[in-house]
Amino acid sequence: MRVPMGWLREFVEVDLAAGELAERLLASGLAVERVERVGQEFRELRVGRVVEVQPHPARPGLKVASVALGDGQRAQAVTGAPNTRPGLTVAVALPGTRPPGMGAAVQAVEVAGVRSEAVLLSLREAGLGEDHRGLWELPQEVVPGACLAEALGLEDDVLEVDVYPNRADCMSVLGLAREVAAALGRPWREPELDFEETPEPASRWAGVEVESWDDCPRYVARVMGNLPAGSSPWWLVRRLYQAGMRSVSPVVDVTNYVMLEVGQPLHAFDLDRLEGQRVVVRRARPGERLVTLDGRERAVDEQMLVIADARRPQGLAGIMGGAESEVTPQTRCILLEAACFRAALVRRTARRLGLRTEASARFERGLAPALAEWGSRRAAHLLWRMGAWVARGSVDRMSPGRDDRRTVELRPERVNRVLGTQLASEQMASYLRRLGIEVTPQPGGRLHCQLPPWRLDLQEEDDLAEEVARLHGYHRVPSRLPTATARGRWAPETALAFRVREILRSMGLFEVLTYTFMDQEELAQLGIPPDHPWRRAVAVANPLSEEQGWLRTTLRPGLVRVLRLNVTRSQGQVRVFEVGRVFRPSTQASDSSGSSGPGGAPGPSGEALPEERLAVGVALLDVPGAMEREWHTPARPADFYDLKGLLEALAGELGAELAFVPEEHPGLHPGRSASLWVNGPSGGSQPVGYAGELHPVVLQRLELPGRALVAELD
Repeated sequence: MRVPMGWLREFVEVDLAAGELAERLLASGLAVERVERVGQEFRELRVGRVVEVQPHPARPGLKVASVALGDGQRAQAVTGAPNTRPGLTVAVALPGTRPPGMGAAVQAVEVAGVRSEAVLLSLREAGLGEDHRGLWELPQEVVPGACLAEALGLEDDVLEVDVYPNRADCMSVLGLAREVAAALGRPWREPELDFEETPEPASRWAGVEVESWDDCPRYVARVMGNLPAGSSPWWLVRRLYQAGMRSVSPVVDVTNYVMLEVGQPLHAFDLDRLEGQRVVVRRARPGERLVTLDGRERAVDEQMLVIADARRPQGLAGIMGGAESEVTPQTRCILLEAACFRAALVRRTARRLGLRTEASARFERGLAPALAEWGSRRAAHLLWRMGAWVARGSVDRMSPGRDDRRTVELRPERVNRVLGTQLASEQMASYLRRLGIEVTPQPGGRLHCQLPPWRLDLQEEDDLAEEVARLHGYHRVPSRLPTATARGRWAPETALAFRVREILRSMGLFEVLTYTFMDQEELAQLGIPPDHPWRRAVAVANPLSEEQGWLRTTLRPGLVRVLRLNVTRSQGQVRVFEVGRVFRPSTQASDSSGSSGPGGAPGPSGEALPEERLAVGVALLDVPGAMEREWHTPARPADFYDLKGLLEALAGELGAELAFVPEEHPGLHPGRSASLWVNGPSGGSQPVGYAGELHPVVLQRLELPGRALVAELD
């Protein structure tokens, strides 16, 4: 999040330099990545005033403008801008300068026999917006000849803040202003929200229907017309530039401005292009498609939330609008959307479509439903100031019976015990009030805290204790260990896993950690047939990629991946092991070696959870001709008996005795594989795993040189 200091000072009084303020915010727990000075690239550009305009003698449509640059200086420029006229104040690039929106330095040129000594810039050529229909018209009060950066206040210090995933309130200038006010102990101001309304209500113009309150707990629609044309006012263009955005059009700029200022993403629909002049918030239907504002056609499904009109989708909820209802210069009326969408749904849709926007970055963190009305009113105020009319009221749809008020009872003595401090309850209350929390002392010394709607991350007493520590100063919290009342010890399984790691490392093996996910195609490449128990894997509901769509049923795919990676890195000898969990569906009572275990326990909704087993896997590989010679023996590739000796030594260190029973296993060499058995506590033998050499066909398929040996034990 980029926060210009000038914008920040509109909401809170700050007399510190940007670097000092960054240090204060860092001390209070906000990650300020850097402080950047913006606007310096405009120092070479000058302010000019057009004093005379003549048609080009040889090129119809072009004009020859004489521009005053102050101190009696003038420059002649050839331009085709339709708004070129005497008295216009413009941005001028003289020869040798490089405007931010142009790819090359300006040069004096001859245009059909007329010398052009400068370039009069459009907003796009200046690098501040998308408008290139005419010259950028500067405020008349700007003095010709002045440095453009100084005359327009383009230079400012900008804080770049890395916002934590649970702090959506800090994804705005106002949110950072609240943090600054709390850190400095100063009040903060709210933006203006007042505007005049027409007699006709918004409900006469537009309708709103929400089909799923879980996906959209609030949707506010406001109707506006007589929209401003041309370029946005300069103050708006400058603010967007300093925050890292370019100007597009007045309506779009206002929606972006409000999103950056108060943290509420907005979207404007062309009301006349909405079928039935209504919007429906619903899940997409099978087979529906939508062309988004970036010009790409996207397939949507019932797992995605869309904003539709009476006939078809018109936008992806919380991510991007549709091109069909986009606001254009011909738009007469807009329906302005301000809503609250379920964070997990927006996050999942954005990931599936590979489409992450400034709006989705905010919705993914979770926004308060109350913010929708606030953002809608702020946008209406700004457009009304620019000449638009605003229909009376709004079409406000909120989840029935919803109450967003949240309270927490804080025990000061517990806060002191957790933090190791000796703070008075009055001091704690003072810190919390700085954050906008309403604190009421209760009998018995407790503090009744009414949480502000924008701080969704505050849920319980410990959250408030952290806020007290943050404002008190982490450096003032004593550094001492809490008193321990009990001693912990490892569970038997954890102790065994630690011992196994210790033994295998002492034998010269390197421990690896691989993903607990796998692809069914990997098992096919390893020669595991479709009817094998390992193929009955548990599907991941929301995989990060197609290659990680299943929970692993064996450690073999991950270990083989490690072998292949090391071979591509020119490693001649690989000795690795892994201790990790494998997962089997609860209906599967035994693994490939026959070892049995209890079924999965019931999950929160009653379904059987997968069975988890802790396993140890070993993999050995020697690349012919690349092995290292030992001091006491010539180099030779490891074979089945090396693997057998290693496993027997491991079992012996653990007080057990392994038996190797020759047996074919899928994906292993038929004459060089065995099942592993061990004596149980009652004296009987039970299978615990397998060992062997990868099948030559598998080695060829995976392009592994030499012999590769693998083993896996429960």
